Amino acid sequence: MTALTSLPIELQTRILLFTPFTTHLIASKVCKLWSEIISTVILQKARYVPTFTTTGLPNLHRLLDYNQNFKFTLRNGRVIAHKFCQVIDAPHSRKGGSKKKVNYTKAEWIDITDHPFLNEPLLSPFVIYPSRKESDELSYGPREHIILSNFTLQMNVPSSHPEWISIRNMGPIDWTARKDTKVQDLINLFAKIYGVDDDDEVYDVVFSHGWRIWSKKWFGTITGWIRVLPAPEHRPTN
Repeated sequence: MTALTSLPIELQTRILLFTPFTTHLIASKVCKLWSEIISTVILQKARYVPTFTTTGLPNLHRLLDYNQNFKFTLRNGRVIAHKFCQVIDAPHSRKGGSKKKVNYTKAEWIDITDHPFLNEPLLSPFVIYPSRKESDELSYGPREHIILSNFTLQMNVPSSHPEWISIRNMGPIDWTARKDTKVQDLINLFAKIYGVDDDDEVYDVVFSHGWRIWSKKWFGTITGWIRVLPAPEHRPTN
């Protein structure tokens, strides 16, 4: 660690720039120097989906870019925790004395409650978004021409999973993100819409996203999936 932080800051910046997004989450908490490097403009830009992309939502913060890798926890209508799923490649030796190793992946949730990334803009502040008028003048709106008002929100409960609570699925809600809308603002909005503040149950809300097309325009859709967590004595630690 000491050897790495003793390198020129420019080189440390390049190293962090080419590491996975999950590494940014962890590295920003390692030391003050890395926290400052992670906060530089070049690293901030890397935390957003590219404008021209064939997957995901253009310009969206990568906290929400990975389907169902981000979740927050609700209790009495209040957000009490935020977590991000880290997928790890782990080599494993075969049983029976074989020297051959096999790779497998495992997922673990890392606690990012109060992480500074939650207070970053939901959509990239480094691009210029077309106005609604400019978008309407396009004969067919390509994905990269997403505008701040081209979003819908959905709240769903998977019927195929009995552990998910039985509340009415809510249809798409038209929503406009402002340029200063933070990731946490979206989380608070979902918490308010769910309105589960009348009991002591604990709920997890997992985010996913997708696309729909309407009136020759692409609309980004962010969906929250809610479920009741087990009682404390049966609740997993992660």
